[in-house]
Amino acid sequence: MRILTDEEMKVFFTKLADYIGPNIKYLIDRSDETYVFRLLKNKVYYMSENIMKFASNIGRDELFQLLLLLLFWELNYFFLIYQN
Repeated sequence: MRILTDEEMKVFFTKLADYIGPNIKYLIDRSDETYVFRLLKNKVYYMSENIMKFASNIGRDELFQLLLLLLFWELNYFFLIYQN
């Protein structure tokens, strides 16, 4: 993930303003926490700055292992509930 360049930011906010109109101010001016826009491949993600800092400290392999663990747990939980 990386920060958007000035040109990418201009294009992104133009498209976002066309899509949600004046409600864009609710995304930008938040009083609860700082949120950021990050680019990964061709998608822009909107996330809390704390989550972004936390995610940057975890490697790709660890995230994949965690995803597999959660998926395995969810499937087992699903089968336990609906087995009877």
